[in-house]
Order: sequence, then structure tokens, then C-alpha cells
Amino acid sequence: MINNRYELLEEIGSGGSATLYRAKDVVEERDVALKRYHPSIDCDNFDREKRVLQGLDHPAFPSYIDDFVSDDEFGETKTLVMDYVEGDTLAEHIERGYNFSSAELKDILLQGLDALEYLHTTKGRPIIHRDIKPENIKITDKGLVKFLDFGIVTDEMARTLGRTGFLGTVWYVAPEQFQGFAEEKSDVYSFGRTLFRAIVGDEYKREELDFSVLEGRNLHPNLISAVEGMTQEDIRQRRDVNGVREILEKQNLPAVVEMEIQKRSMKLHKNTIKVISGFCMKLAINSAYTYLFLPSHFKTREVFPKKSFRFRANNEVPIQWTGLAASVVSTIFGATMGQINPLLYLLVIPGVTNSIDLLRV
Repeated sequence: MINNRYELLEEIGSGGSATLYRAKDVVEERDVALKRYHPSIDCDNFDREKRVLQGLDHPAFPSYIDDFVSDDEFGETKTLVMDYVEGDTLAEHIERGYNFSSAELKDILLQGLDALEYLHTTKGRPIIHRDIKPENIKITDKGLVKFLDFGIVTDEMARTLGRTGFLGTVWYVAPEQFQGFAEEKSDVYSFGRTLFRAIVGDEYKREELDFSVLEGRNLHPNLISAVEGMTQEDIRQRRDVNGVREILEKQNLPAVVEMEIQKRSMKLHKNTIKVISGFCMKLAINSAYTYLFLPSHFKTREVFPKKSFRFRANNEVPIQWTGLAASVVSTIFGATMGQINPLLYLLVIPGVTNSIDLLRV
């Protein structure tokens, strides 16, 4: 029993500055997380993490419950008490080889962006986590994203003292952190690298990010673009929280779909021109065919006088419209004149010739 209240149940993890336990609060009858700082750790780290946790009020961060100092065999041990977060860390999911879908990754990213925005703007005092990595992000059973371990967090008060010194896990930290300073985009960079690791898994060993390895993973292009924007080495080119959201919220179709639409549009355009051209050509040929194969007495001056250029049947149908109608019908049905027009002649022309009343000039 620690501090006459907390019963240690299991060790969750251990780092260079502290060891984290799951414990039982026998007073409140609930599980809690105990972070016990090693006696050799500067008390400034403990005080800063305590101060930051006390000021946070967001579902993505653990809640501060208590703190105390106790004596043990190694000396005075400072302990922070926080609510215990159920679930597995991203690192545990990655270790099991879990294959995240685009929807799952986008949900994690959006929740994380909301958390970072809160962290960076809360009460007008930016708080920089500086150690975002798969081990420090937990996914609860309800799918909520939780950021853990504020042991090397820095806030505006700390940053006014000058450079923070290099702290963090090498593969995930932003380049500027190697120079001894950190800002809001530094957390964005680390979060982007964390998502990249969640996508590619533990088999990816290179220091530099190669986004070509994401090809064929059935991920939405906007998601890949967002991670690329987050992990730009040049901080001036790197996206901030709002910039990443803008990429995710774009309604662009996947590039493959856009290319396919463009190809089909071009094909449709070409086919339309081809059909219209073919129709006009067939119509011209069919019209000429109709004129050439009309009975010879329909081409006399008596039938087509210069001034009238028409004949009168019982219903006064102009002869040129009869031929044109035959041409259009044959063209629409895509048949040759030899297949359609003779039939039209047999059905239409004899009836017309039997009732013709010639106009003469």
C-alpha cells in the first residue's frame, strides 16, 4: 500500500524518468495510474508535468487526481496520480500487425488534431508535448484517442527560459528539436511520423520517410497527403493543425478515379464527334443515293420545275422531303441504302406516283 491509499496492481511501463503502474484506489474503489518518478530526476520535470495536467480539461488527456512524495529504499519518490485509461497503445496495435483502414486512421488523425489544437491554444499558453509516439497514444475500447506521458512537456513558461535541449524519441522528433527548441509544428511532425509508423508497421527501418511504400495499401490520397504535409523536414513547409484539416476535408476523388473520369470524358468526346461525323457523312451519301435511284420521271422538268421544285401529291408532300425522310430513317438505323431505301421505294414511291398531280410552269 502506497500513501495508505493506493495498492499497486501491475507495472504498465518504465522509462528513463519514471515507472508507470496500474493501481487500486481503495478509498474511491477505482483503478488509477501512478507515475512514480525516479529519485534522481530533477523535480522541475515533476512540477511541470503536474502543473500541465492540472490545467488540462480535455477527453484526449488523462485527468490529474493527486500527487504526493513518499520515502522508499531509494529515497524520496515523487508520484503523480491520474485516471487509468483502458485500451491498447498504438505501439501494441503495430506490434500485433494490425492493418488500419483509411477510416480508422482518419478518425485517429482528426481526434489527435483536436487534442493538439487544445494543447497548443489552451488558456492562451501553448503546451508542447515533445514526445508523441505510438507508445504514448492509447486507443480506448470506445475508439477514443488518449495522449499519455507529459514527462518532457514544455509550456510557454519553460520556453521563455531559452532552448529546451534535445528531448524525445529520436525517430519521431522534429528536426528543430535536435537544435534544442520546439514549437507547435514539432508536435504535428511527431504525430505525422507516428501515423506513418501505424501504416507501415515495424518492418520499416529507414530513418527517412519514403511515401512510395504506401502505394497499393488502399489508402485515401487525402490521408497520405495529410501525413506528407505533417512530416515536412522544413518547418516553413510543414502544415499546422488547420492546414492538415484542410487537406483532409477536401472533397477530391481519389486520383485513380479522377484519371478514369478524364479518360472516359475524352473517349466520350471523341465518340460523340465520330458519331456526328459519321451521321452527316451517311446522310449525305444516303441523300445522294436517294436522288440517283428515284424513278427517272421524277427528275423531269415537269416534276421539278425551276420555280416550284416540288410535286403535289394528294397531301401535297414535297418530293425532296420524301427522299430526305428515307435518308434519315436509314441513317438512324445504321443500315445501308441498299437495305432500307428499296423497301421505302416499294412502299412509298408507287403510292405517290399513282396520285401525283404534276405542277407545270
